[in-house]
Amino acid sequence: MSDEVIDANFGEHGLTPEDSTWLRVRGVGQPIGTYQDPAPADLSAAQGLPRTYIACAGDPGGPPHLPGLEVITLDAGHWPMITEPELLARTPDKAAR
Repeated sequence: MSDEVIDANFGEHGLTPEDSTWLRVRGVGQPIGTYQDPAPADLSAAQGLPRTYIACAGDPGGPPHLPGLEVITLDAGHWPMITEPELLARTPDKAAR
């Protein structure tokens, strides 16, 4: 993926040139099935459990609007695992508490 594609499609991503190089070497495409396949039926039993969505402020678009969904927005771009790894690692732990 070129820097031009990254810049055009992933908003204020916050990647440095070094980050972009690292991502191009290690990144792989998103499997299309994650967008097309329905959630497994056994997940419907978990409807009463709390749900949290971690959004990134620099990402284009926004989080899904679902009832009962807590949204935590990180001050990061599309790849917080590269630009804000400590913040990203702390967020699920904080949400679970």
